[in-house]
Amino acid sequence: RALDSRSVPYVLQDALDRLANSTQEYCRLALLESDRLTWVARAQGAQCGLRYDPAMGGEIVLHATANGKAWLSTLPEDKALELTTVSLSQAADTGPKVLNDPAALLAALRDTRVRGWATSIEEAEAGTSAVAVPVRCAGGPDAPVVGTISVAGPSLRITLDRIEGLATALHATAAEIGQLWPMYLHQMADGATNTIAQAAE
Repeated sequence: RALDSRSVPYVLQDALDRLANSTQEYCRLALLESDRLTWVARAQGAQCGLRYDPAMGGEIVLHATANGKAWLSTLPEDKALELTTVSLSQAADTGPKVLNDPAALLAALRDTRVRGWATSIEEAEAGTSAVAVPVRCAGGPDAPVVGTISVAGPSLRITLDRIEGLATALHATAAEIGQLWPMYLHQMADGATNTIAQAAE
């Protein structure tokens, strides 16, 4: 229900669909809401064999997911630690290689910041891996982050030799979504206006 209430413009879904088609993997878009990320769109690119198809209602555990680390890497380190203090010690249902201490997380975020993309190799779930990058609204590399976009799949396919190519594809789609961001804001504003009008009737 939460996903249905956050419909995205067709052009954003189309960009995600094209990414899924080109990578042949599962792709998701998460948007920033206050101090959390929320899934808003998905596209399945795997045509046969093993398919990664998780539920969209799950929590995005920031320190365990590629999406979470992609966003955290854009924040000051003290803010990143503040947002993950509880989850580092209490997160459940994570993968066997999940980071479990602040020093390891900060090292991972520094690596992410330098190369421009985050990974989660069996950190969120056993047997699955993901690559993610931040999405910034139109305006360049220093523009505000509005969300993240990821490619995920079985670790048997999301191998180290594929990750850099996936990251390149993700950056291209993130830039496209950033350019389309004003359209998303316009749609959301129209939706809010319609909701107010309906309530007044």
